[in-house]
Amino acid sequence: MGDTKSKSWGQGYPVGTRVRVQVGLSAGELGEVADVYGDAHRPPIAPFRWYGVRLVNGLRPLYRHDELKPVH
Repeated sequence: MGDTKSKSWGQGYPVGTRVRVQVGLSAGELGEVADVYGDAHRPPIAPFRWYGVRLVNGLRPLYRHDELKPVH
């Protein structure tokens, strides 16, 4: 967990990760992961979690792992 040099996005996005939204009305918007929620229907190690994303316009919608793309 302490390795910051190589990130595996398959394990999810940590809080503070800059992401680009891929779906919906906010598609293409840049934001930052503010909250991470587990999915009760999947095992805890699955990458498909729910993320509260703080967008530039102040909104904080929820997205799944596969609806976001990290921005480097």
